[in-house]
Amino acid sequence: MRRPIRKEIQLDWLEQKAPRGGARPGAGRPAKRGKTLVKRIPLQYAEAIDTLIAHLDEQRDCPQLESTLHIQDLDNRDILLSLKTRVKT
Repeated sequence: MRRPIRKEIQLDWLEQKAPRGGARPGAGRPAKRGKTLVKRIPLQYAEAIDTLIAHLDEQRDCPQLESTLHIQDLDNRDILLSLKTRVKT
């Protein structure tokens, strides 16, 4: 014969338990370049985005910088992308 379970024990599973895992404020590694944003970009543009980020990182060390990059647009046309930046004074 089964023993009856007290009501307090039956409802024990309803109590809130301490959270385990998941996102927590202040957790994780801080970003090198400040706050970040997640966006989906076409795969064909990934190299151009990486080059732009590298160009901007190099810009920190020199007041004027030029870079060029050969990419393809979404219609598979060859594009020559020229970046020229200078520090605004």
